[in-house]
Amino acid sequence: ATLSAARKKIVENELRDFKLGGADLPEDQKPRFMAIQEELSRLSAKFEENLLDSTNAWSKFIEDESDLRGLPDDAKAMFKEMAEADETCAGKSGWKLNLQAPSFMPIMQYCENRALREEMYRAYTTRASEFGAAELDNTELIARILELRHEAARMLGFNAYAHVSLAAKMADTPAEVLDFLHELAHRAKPYAEKDMAELREFAARELGLPDLQAWDIPLASEKLREARYAYSDQEVKQYLQEPKVLAGLFRVISTLYGLEIRPDSAPVWHED
Repeated sequence: ATLSAARKKIVENELRDFKLGGADLPEDQKPRFMAIQEELSRLSAKFEENLLDSTNAWSKFIEDESDLRGLPDDAKAMFKEMAEADETCAGKSGWKLNLQAPSFMPIMQYCENRALREEMYRAYTTRASEFGAAELDNTELIARILELRHEAARMLGFNAYAHVSLAAKMADTPAEVLDFLHELAHRAKPYAEKDMAELREFAARELGLPDLQAWDIPLASEKLREARYAYSDQEVKQYLQEPKVLAGLFRVISTLYGLEIRPDSAPVWHED
């Protein structure tokens, strides 16, 4: 009773987290609850491992530079360096692509080779799924994770895992979340449909794409932005180089908190 509101909240949150961790369960249920948590941890780690391995398993070597038309020079230089660093590409001159974001995003946004965009899009969106290597398929992992989460939620006295997830959040019930999302969708959908209609019309008229597909949208959006606003993400990049961004960040911290940030030295994993 003597604690401030903030301190009371800290204690309440700690007690809540203990309860969500199974502290209030009967002794005969705690071993099962702990086993569920251990299996969930293992399955979640395997899920991420499969996703990473599936991402890393895909690559493509490009020998004809015309296949990369539209790409900025810095992106092509990066792809060239990736090819030179890959021993499997030794003796060949070209560019190497993969599904990591620095490779995937420029292809989607700038590359005019539609077949290449589609190939990379399909590879990216089907990672660790039933469309790839069976040993990396996350389908059964997802089903098992959902099953275990539901069992743990019922043991804690909740109807479903969604209630457990919301116990530490602002919304009280899953219904509140769904109502909010439906209201948001109701308000946003007309504007999204208008934007999409404009993009489809622009793509058909200016880009020769009457059947706009998912792998066309980033490119069409970039072209429309350039045509309508004389603005390009590529042009903006020159103003957002790392030294400038860090200096700006440090200025904000100094202004808000009165802190001064100076370089220091410490042991590091790698010299870079």
